[in-house]
Amino acid sequence: MEEIVSHHRNILQYYLNQDIGQTNTSNITEFSIYDIPWGDILDAIASKNTFLSKQIHTHQFSTHEIRYMCALLCGLSGKEYGLITGFKSQYNLSWSIRNKFGMAPKSTNLRIFLQKLSDSPSYESSSPSIPK
Repeated sequence: MEEIVSHHRNILQYYLNQDIGQTNTSNITEFSIYDIPWGDILDAIASKNTFLSKQIHTHQFSTHEIRYMCALLCGLSGKEYGLITGFKSQYNLSWSIRNKFGMAPKSTNLRIFLQKLSDSPSYESSSPSIPK
């Protein structure tokens, strides 16, 4: 994984230097994926998503849980969420979210479950029944 990140950094740095031309590049810092404000990005997306917005207002889920659900709904895996946020307890987040929705452990893919809830026009309560 580090190899891929390093390769992408090198490509990005190369193209950044191309745009600058022959100017002094000693003051340019190397791009890091960790410099991106992922928490702010996930919070902004969550606040615009009707399903996640309702979950925020129930105060049932922690900030990390809301961000994790947002990342899953955006198509990221738990491992990718950990990579971009530096959060290392994705399994615990997944377990906690499943528990709060009343799901049995590993009963269904959490992303599919959340997508069904998010797509459901009749979603109103803070503790919905598990979609089939």
